[in-house]
Amino acid sequence: MGRRTEGERPVSAEELADWQEANREYLAIALDGLLAHLQGEAQPEVAERLSSLSGEMVHLPAIDALSAAFGLGLFERDVVLRCFAAEVDPRFRLDAGPVTVGSAMETLPGGHWSALEVSAPLRVWGIVELDDGAPLGDAPLRLAPDVVRLLLGFDPREEPGGPFAIVVDPPGLAETQAEAALALADAIAVTAEVSGRAPAIELHGAGEEDRLALASACAGVLGATLLSVDAAELPEHDAEEDALLRDWARRARATGSLLCIACSTTGDRGAALERRLARSVERVPDPVFVALGRASTREPARPLIRRACEPLSSERRCAVWKACVGELRRRLGSKRSRGLAQELELLASQFRIGGRTIERVCREAEALARADGQTGDLDPQRLARWLREACVRAVDARLGPLAERVPLADRAPVVLPEEQARLLQELAQQIRLTHRVDERWGMSHGVTRAAAALFTGPSGTGKTHAAAALARDCGLALYRVDLASVLSKYIGETESNLEEIFAAAGSGGAILLFDEADALFGLRSQVRDSHDRYANIGTSYLLQRIERTPTPVVLTSNLKDAIDPAFRRRLHVVVDFPFPGEAEREAIWRAIFPATVPVGELRPDRLARVAVTGATIANIARRGAFIAAAEDSEVQMRHLLTSTERELRQNGRSLSPEELSAWR
Repeated sequence: MGRRTEGERPVSAEELADWQEANREYLAIALDGLLAHLQGEAQPEVAERLSSLSGEMVHLPAIDALSAAFGLGLFERDVVLRCFAAEVDPRFRLDAGPVTVGSAMETLPGGHWSALEVSAPLRVWGIVELDDGAPLGDAPLRLAPDVVRLLLGFDPREEPGGPFAIVVDPPGLAETQAEAALALADAIAVTAEVSGRAPAIELHGAGEEDRLALASACAGVLGATLLSVDAAELPEHDAEEDALLRDWARRARATGSLLCIACSTTGDRGAALERRLARSVERVPDPVFVALGRASTREPARPLIRRACEPLSSERRCAVWKACVGELRRRLGSKRSRGLAQELELLASQFRIGGRTIERVCREAEALARADGQTGDLDPQRLARWLREACVRAVDARLGPLAERVPLADRAPVVLPEEQARLLQELAQQIRLTHRVDERWGMSHGVTRAAAALFTGPSGTGKTHAAAALARDCGLALYRVDLASVLSKYIGETESNLEEIFAAAGSGGAILLFDEADALFGLRSQVRDSHDRYANIGTSYLLQRIERTPTPVVLTSNLKDAIDPAFRRRLHVVVDFPFPGEAEREAIWRAIFPATVPVGELRPDRLARVAVTGATIANIARRGAFIAAAEDSEVQMRHLLTSTERELRQNGRSLSPEELSAWR
């Protein structure tokens, strides 16, 4: 179909079906007229019938829309129609060879060689494919497959398995985004008019979803839909890439669409993709959008418009959440909503996702509700839990390949002295209330900074366990960063690895855990050689990156003094995890066995006499459970004595007389 004129309303499904039927009738009449011409028969009524039918159609007939989109003349239009007839109409294949340049020139009215020159629309856009190996007159002509689909009334953009996707307009487009789209559309029109060539439009910053939302909104202002492709999906070989982009540029022009090439990868691979992307931009004749995580430094030969994107604010995300959830509840016939508004505000502040993801999350929750039979009087708390779980899955799709997700379920409570417990509670409040304090009250002065904490203390004192409890209490996922995969001996690569992790975590809903971070965040060394200098540059980069990340960060270290003082100044909370005293050990023993474990008469007050960390207590309890299970018995004190002796022996020590008194 051709692109609609400005202000033309979209057609309904019924109108589209009527158009497709009328388009088939139009093609049948046109092919009858072409066959009559080839057989030397006059049919003067054909043109009148075509004109009458076209006037009744909600869209232009496909062949006329194609001609208008590419500026085809009458002869070029007949070439397309003749090649189409050879594909779909048996009457044109009987006793006839393939359509060639020579046969088209001889049999179609108004034939001229310039119509099939390499610079003519039929060849430039690849509407017809020509065998360049044969002499020009004998070269077979064949219609591109997507053009055949277009003429038959199907949408050539919908190619199963293809790299290009149709971008659907996001729900709840913010007023600021709509204004930015209008301004950008004006800039595109003015640039094209002044320079005589359609510009490339680079959109950078925010998240990929925000960039696509702005590109889609701008395309809508220009009367077009948007097709997107990831730069990583483009072929590596120039010839294959040229052919792909030409084919999709043709489909975009024919369907009133614009193309957006996205490159969200960072680091060296991202730089390589950006170089390929810059080459691709030159191959698309119409306005083309380029979506990047950060502004590029390349200047293409064609006119370029650069714009920074702004993400949805928490208030706007909350409005989108309420609209999508309201629609969900309407479809399910649910009326109860007590407490739901507060949970939606929390989701909006913790998960920095766009309208499309919010809509998809709501669809997931609706599917779960229907599968669970929860229609009608839907429990708001259950709905909120489904929404949060779906949000966490969306985050995991981005962060999962880069960091290890730490399980949070079935964790024993954290046992700490009063001061440390108070600091953990304060940290949880900072994470929950960042939106209110920084955005609503303006305490961030325009730059939202997430909570950053340092947990220090001997190994096994519960630092990682506390981080998991913190994430669970805040309703967030916890991701442990694998330092072995981050640290690199190559200059600059550590920063690239970290940037990729922080960029993936930018959508929120997670806490980043840098476990045993001494090596990564250690004291900046005195410069003795170039490697020291670059190591210090990496540390400085990291200090700045954590300071401006919107994602909560927890660092753990066995040695508090090993952390750079400049880094400690950037922390919101520092929690020292001491070796647990006897009171803390007793509390740990009382909570260590889940309710599902069969236990006998245990004495946590006596077990607490053994001076070990919480992690060692967990190991002793688990080993004792195995010993009891082997005897098909409840867990008894004697099992724990055996497991304690084995655990301590493994660590190079034995029970002292005072510790051994726990079993006497």
